[in-house]
Amino acid sequence: MWPDPLHRGNLLYAVLIYFAVVMIYPLCENASAGTADKTGTNADLYSITIDPSSAPTGSHPQLVGFVSNTSSLSNGSNGETLFDITGVVVYPNNSQISLLWKNVRFLAGQKKSCPYGTGYDTHQPGTYKITFSVYSSGKTHLYSSLSKTFTITAPQTISKPISTPPISQKRDQPPAVLDRPGSAVQPQPSLSGKPSEPVIMQRGESPVDRVIMGIGGHVNTINSSAGAALTLWPLRDLALQGTYGIGTFTSYEARMFYRIPLSRRINPYLGAGYLHTERKGNVIGIDTTISGDSYTAFVGMELQLYKGISLYADASGTPLKLRKDVTNGTTQATATVKYAPVTVNAGIVFYLF
Repeated sequence: MWPDPLHRGNLLYAVLIYFAVVMIYPLCENASAGTADKTGTNADLYSITIDPSSAPTGSHPQLVGFVSNTSSLSNGSNGETLFDITGVVVYPNNSQISLLWKNVRFLAGQKKSCPYGTGYDTHQPGTYKITFSVYSSGKTHLYSSLSKTFTITAPQTISKPISTPPISQKRDQPPAVLDRPGSAVQPQPSLSGKPSEPVIMQRGESPVDRVIMGIGGHVNTINSSAGAALTLWPLRDLALQGTYGIGTFTSYEARMFYRIPLSRRINPYLGAGYLHTERKGNVIGIDTTISGDSYTAFVGMELQLYKGISLYADASGTPLKLRKDVTNGTTQATATVKYAPVTVNAGIVFYLF
């Protein structure tokens, strides 16, 4: 016998609640976990402690991030992995200072703490933010990131002095093994990763690693030209580039473009340039070179394949016209060569420094 309509409604609600718990709860659990790379290697920033959470100007709360290696044992004989860990303090005026631990060695399931130390300024009253992030060695993959805020108050707003707790490690020591937040920090002699010197980042600066000069290859896919490229970055996100290509067309182009910093790996850019191109041909029995000059405009995407190696792809447009008047005795003709006004360019750059 089927249940009455009221009972059928209750049964439907029970089924919906069951599926909501089964399907949605795992997604909520995964939302805070690290993102594994293609090899299955993974890490998680599972906690940040700040002690105290509010302190007077000039004092330094203890900032500690806690990292766990969540890789499986199948990734190695003991799941051993190297991670790069960063800590970034954002001041109330939005300027930043960053700290880097390179090639920190983790065993499978191992947890470690990263004390930031006192290498940041606290003379600005206001709200500060500390962000810890854990990457693969070389920063080619971001596994996990976690942020937390704390407050630095002006002296006149403090009714009772707040003592700064002792820092358990010196500024130049590597992260130490810690089983859980709040337990004693113990040095780990076997760690090879040590924090680098702080890098001051001014307001508006890019999170992209700074590069100066690179060389590589460049290809114009539609107008059939390929050759070498030289790229210079006089500013962190402003580049000058010169390209030379041969093929159906012989081309020289000077370009300038601006990168819009979004992440360490993928960033869009836009720019303009000046192009000279030429093509040889035979017109009314005379070998001649037909050439032209024009400006170009383009928009593209930068992809960091590995530290020091980047791929660039962009779509560019130019109103270039290749035309030349040729005379042979009493015969005169106008030679015209078609040059595609819209093309796709691609290139790879190896940065020397």
